[in-house]
Amino acid sequence: MDNDLEGLYATLLDRKFQIVLFGDLQEFQSTADGYTACCPFHAESIPTVLIHGTRPGYFCFVCGARGDWIEYQLRRKTAVSYQDALHRLEAEAAVSISTDETAWREELLNSELLEAVQVQSIAELWSETALDARAYLTDRGYTQEEIEGMELGFIPTAQSLLDNLTERFPSPLLDATIERMLAACAGKPTLTIPYRDTAGRLMGLYGRSVTEEGAMAYRPLTDMSRLKYIPFLMHRARGSAQIVVVQGFLDALLADQIGIKGVIGVGSSGLTPDFLATAVSYGARRFLLSLDSVHSTAQAIERIKAAGCEAAVVNRPEKYPDTDAYIRDSCINKFGKLLEKTVPAEDWLSRHLESSS
Repeated sequence: MDNDLEGLYATLLDRKFQIVLFGDLQEFQSTADGYTACCPFHAESIPTVLIHGTRPGYFCFVCGARGDWIEYQLRRKTAVSYQDALHRLEAEAAVSISTDETAWREELLNSELLEAVQVQSIAELWSETALDARAYLTDRGYTQEEIEGMELGFIPTAQSLLDNLTERFPSPLLDATIERMLAACAGKPTLTIPYRDTAGRLMGLYGRSVTEEGAMAYRPLTDMSRLKYIPFLMHRARGSAQIVVVQGFLDALLADQIGIKGVIGVGSSGLTPDFLATAVSYGARRFLLSLDSVHSTAQAIERIKAAGCEAAVVNRPEKYPDTDAYIRDSCINKFGKLLEKTVPAEDWLSRHLESSS
């Protein structure tokens, strides 16, 4: 992994380390999305702290305490140092990593800022300013439940971000983030899509124009350098031996919402060697391809075979340009049935090589 702490957190999430770290809190209990407990940082007899199930974080909605698992240990026991907190995680995962406190604090602050921006963006999507964006989504067949489950937002104004976030985040970082987001959307109505690392930490935001189609519709709204090796939704596909590979981010989100397990989005770059290596490092061995072009599919097959893994192609009817269109135009379980009747990679290549020669 490019980021040692990211891999460490991913390993411990798969082992449900939240039960170890937070299990001694009063009223600790499991929920559909993670865990809840009484907050240890203020006097309370009812559960007010939310402990995330898919990322290494917690948040108290009464006192506002929040952070990741290292920060939690530092806040709870003043005698604990950064190295002490890190070593406990290393011991639990039986690994040793190389990361320093400065890099950790920078990543944590960046992730918390992006989470706050996305919360504001989600609120913006349900305001009067985003009528066109909501119409775009409903016209494409998305239900309100699906939109909420995808965590989609709408790019907020600079003023709304400043009004809500100035007190929590330093001006240079906040100002730079706002400036970059507004420049990237260029005044066009743009949905915000959260892009998380393999540990589920929000490390980037992508934009999806509601007035454009094709590859130009997607654009990064923030610095994406921390995510260059990570396919979209890889944090949801961790540990899956079989991975469904789709092109667009909305394709991946919708497939995930209807219950498809182990789905990733690769964007216009296709299944890059870095994306493939990351998926394999987390246990993927078989790849089901539902990409949008013959070229991207053939290229993905070549790379998968070179990695010693198995590839098959989803036999999507040709009239549907992408996975999203097929799912929206069919009953909810039809795409799942297609995944059970994939075409072996060799058969697909033979068929398409013959038709192109």
